[in-house]
Amino acid sequence: MKRKEESPLTSRSVIFTNVHKGASTFIADDLGRFLARSPHYDELRPVGALRLRGTEIADHTDWPADGLVGVRIYPAELRDLLAEAPGFTDFSKEAALIFVQRDPRDAAVSLFYSKAYSHTTKVLNKERFVEERERLQSMTPTDGVRELTYRPAIAEFSKLHQLHEEHGGLMTKYEDLVTAPRQWFQNVGVFVGWSQDFIKEISAQFIDSFAPPDVADPLQHKRRITPGNWREVFDDELIADFDHKIGDRLRANGYA
Repeated sequence: MKRKEESPLTSRSVIFTNVHKGASTFIADDLGRFLARSPHYDELRPVGALRLRGTEIADHTDWPADGLVGVRIYPAELRDLLAEAPGFTDFSKEAALIFVQRDPRDAAVSLFYSKAYSHTTKVLNKERFVEERERLQSMTPTDGVRELTYRPAIAEFSKLHQLHEEHGGLMTKYEDLVTAPRQWFQNVGVFVGWSQDFIKEISAQFIDSFAPPDVADPLQHKRRITPGNWREVFDDELIADFDHKIGDRLRANGYA
């Protein structure tokens, strides 16, 4: 995206790191674009989408301290940016790093439906994705989570927290975004340094964005939204497995 002329209103650059199925589409397509159209930001950089177009992490060399919104950044992309993108480590010490966690049990269920039905096939490894989709469509949600989606959900949740612990920033929750968006925008805005007027403007724009659909349609990206869907899908084995692997971290973050 072409940079606008420098404005005295330009805000500190902000990087959003989400887990998959943790509001990354809303932050990239809705919030990110809104910020980039405002006087406070002049570039929206969707790192994950750029990778799909053939851009390598190391190709990202320009990291301005102000005016940049980074989106479509998952834990793996943030890890690679820190390791491979020239200047990113120094930039990350000045930028506002916003992390968005989600209960990995819900993320695992959402990943099942996304991979099985709604996600586009524009991915880095299309052949593997199509094979997984065919397998998942032959399974129940419980078996699909057990076989293919609970491991990546746990791995992303754990990596997100590791990156936050190592590099600082603000940890937020998907659950707070979708159930109490006004407070979520307030917390993010204060951390970044936005004015109260701008925070109110953002809240007014998106306050009605998180109403659950009347019918849960697996073919739609916005299938469910409401937290706690895992309770309808998990059996005792999956519950015990999550508790064994990350139970302490789940409870430490308020996920009973």
